[in-house]
Amino acid sequence: MRFQRVLVLGLPLAASLLVLQTPVIQSATPSSFNIAPGPKTMTPEEKALGPDSANGSETAIILIEETDRNEVSGVQRRLTYHFRAKIFSNEGAGLGSVRIPLEQSWGKLQKWWGWTLLPDGSVRVLKKGALQKESTLRASEVGGKVLVAQLEVVPGCVIDYGYVAVGRDIQDVETLNLRRGAPLRELRYRWTPGGEDAGDYCLPQDQDLDVSVVREGRSLLLTARGLPALVKEPWMPPEEVASAAVSFYHHDPAATASNYWRSLAKKVTRVGTYFSQEEAIRQAIASMSLPASADLKTRLKLAYDWVMAHIRNTEMLPVQGIPSPGLAYISEGMRAQEVLGQGVGDCRYVTFLYWGIARALGAQVGFVPAPDRRQDLFDASFLSLSQFSRYLLAVGVPGEPSKALSLVDICTGLPFGEVPWWHTGFESVLLGQDSADRIMLTPEPGGENISETEARILFRNDRAESARWIQTRRRQQGLSERLYLRLSGPVAGKHVIKDLCGNGGKFSITKAEESGADELSSPLRLDCEADLQGAGPDTTISVFRARFIGPWVLPVPAFPSPVRVNPVVFDFSRVDQVGIDVNAPPGFVPSGAPPAVHLETPYGEYTLNVTARPDGYRVERTLFLSPVAVSVSQYGPLRSFLTTVAGADQTLLEFKRSVPGESRE
Repeated sequence: MRFQRVLVLGLPLAASLLVLQTPVIQSATPSSFNIAPGPKTMTPEEKALGPDSANGSETAIILIEETDRNEVSGVQRRLTYHFRAKIFSNEGAGLGSVRIPLEQSWGKLQKWWGWTLLPDGSVRVLKKGALQKESTLRASEVGGKVLVAQLEVVPGCVIDYGYVAVGRDIQDVETLNLRRGAPLRELRYRWTPGGEDAGDYCLPQDQDLDVSVVREGRSLLLTARGLPALVKEPWMPPEEVASAAVSFYHHDPAATASNYWRSLAKKVTRVGTYFSQEEAIRQAIASMSLPASADLKTRLKLAYDWVMAHIRNTEMLPVQGIPSPGLAYISEGMRAQEVLGQGVGDCRYVTFLYWGIARALGAQVGFVPAPDRRQDLFDASFLSLSQFSRYLLAVGVPGEPSKALSLVDICTGLPFGEVPWWHTGFESVLLGQDSADRIMLTPEPGGENISETEARILFRNDRAESARWIQTRRRQQGLSERLYLRLSGPVAGKHVIKDLCGNGGKFSITKAEESGADELSSPLRLDCEADLQGAGPDTTISVFRARFIGPWVLPVPAFPSPVRVNPVVFDFSRVDQVGIDVNAPPGFVPSGAPPAVHLETPYGEYTLNVTARPDGYRVERTLFLSPVAVSVSQYGPLRSFLTTVAGADQTLLEFKRSVPGESRE
């Protein structure tokens, strides 16, 4: 499956540069752009506006959003902002929530206006004094504090507010989401960068949006019209992609799309060469006692294992993507000899150490900057390292094509040749000594990402259902959770293990233990027990039906809506195998096994086999979910397959009383 910017792009780097072609110039130019408060009365057109489910404006519509970000001095930032929207229902009240991020020390609000135009024609003004300081910033907000307020909002009203804020915090990269929670009629954003760096932009790769960018001197003016609302759906692309984010960023004026990545390759190679002292690397290789008869790939793997065993990585990176320090910047006081002598180093030093060892062994080796696709995807036209969260290494035999190279993530500590799923599924760039070539970061085959579960279900005399299961997860299955476990303290870790066992559902988890979380080369093993009160039969029935499903079966992706706006993007391909022994309740015997189920589709396979035994049933269930990305056009068949799987998982196992009585069903 292919989806633009998601997973297998299969395009040369040059092809993605097409997104920089400027569309037809609109009427507004940077010099004519001016921001002012909107009128204090509704226009006839605004009065006539109403909810429209066809364009996603059931709750509200944003009439205009304007921003003028002036950094021409290079040391000060002046931000002018204006927002106007019509609200159709109480669900749209969130648009009246005002948040103005400011710097802690230098930030100042110079001007404010805000009012609500009520349906009866009256005006409610929100004065500047109503803005209150708040210290908690949201993820997308920049600064040390934020001023907050809530405009009065009722169905049928129009809200209008704006401000002028100044400060000294000039960001290297800022993003602007074109899609919001409500449709946006008109968007205008002007940026005037200052300083010696050049100011540039990167448009989202979505040709269906009416967006233009006009340059005038150092200023950029982006104009967009008729922007659809962001529709949030389960298993959708990263929000940065789905919301069609535009990036405005500074870079070296000499950098171009044709030379930026090659310049980066030279830079990291130069730093790596400085770090990798020849004699220190030679002594390290000698201490590994690598077999002379082994081929190069075997020697590379053994050397990787040696580094993992002898050098402690002091920087175990959080799962949620705090970027590691840039490889282009390392302390001159730390080189290979110091790292090897001390036996410790952070992510950069350990990466450079293995890079130097692989090169000394005669391997082809290069750096591969990789984004975290849970947040964003690589775009070759975006000339900034901010889109990456990690540097991988690609190693192999000299002359091998990039697809034959082994990817390693020494920072995470995964075995040789394995990388986290969130760093795969898209194209990136392989930085060689004097080259920058495209490389596909291919996801692991689904057959290797296996969960195997053995469960036993008992019905007690007190009508409680008890279950115990042991689950083994391999490769990508449970990887993010086990990395989080390694960073959690003992208290938080217990909660994570309970969640892995299915805490929060109908069952009460009574036991949750794990083993293998710290050894990423071994499977993760979960040992869980749970109770469900009142699940067994009472004395009045002669036929009892029970389901085999429970927290011991990993959830099947659910898609409630029959229509879809965004492509479907799963974490990884996977196989779930479950064997369940369901014991008959006291006084009951199996009535007969239900028919087997077998489904085979382009999206995966499912089998369910139930065998009746004297003391109950044996359930064998396997789900293979093969795709990572599915286009909108294929959503219907995918949803049909998973809906059928979910229905089969609700199969009832029937028991009858072993001694007929006068009870009734």
